Amino acid sequence: SYGVTVKFTFCVRTFALSLSVTLISRRYEPSGKLWSGTPWPAWMLLLPVTLALMAVACASSPAPRYFRLAAVADPAATAEQGASGRSVIIGPFQVADYLDRPQIVTRDGANGMRVDDFERWAEPLDANFQAVVAANVGRLLGSDRVLEFPAQNILKADRRVRGRVSRFDVDAA
Repeated sequence: SYGVTVKFTFCVRTFALSLSVTLISRRYEPSGKLWSGTPWPAWMLLLPVTLALMAVACASSPAPRYFRLAAVADPAATAEQGASGRSVIIGPFQVADYLDRPQIVTRDGANGMRVDDFERWAEPLDANFQAVVAANVGRLLGSDRVLEFPAQNILKADRRVRGRVSRFDVDAA
């Protein structure tokens, strides 16, 4: 008899289920032999079924959803647009290491973090954050001379805004 250990991994939505199975096969009688006369172990019979189950389980994962930050669309916060406003260069912004990934990270309790594999940023968070801050500052200052970093070769800026995002949370609404 043969002793074989086979490890299977199934993808079921966001969970990975790992299953170890030990199969003990024995040689079949002549009716269970392959046409070439070699014995057919029992684990060979389970292999196509296992592969089919794994393909079906992995195919049932939901499609990821993509998100971007958006600039404030409040017309009350808009100053009168003009070329006479101050020139400002926005960026670069650094984000905390736990946020520097394509998946959206949310807090889970006081000290926990939850990474959602199927909700992702459509672009790197630091670049999207910089673009939104530039759009909002331009709208609030009423200036069309607000540019994103690196723009120091294009414009001599009166001011420069840069920073680090150390925490980025969702409001409970």
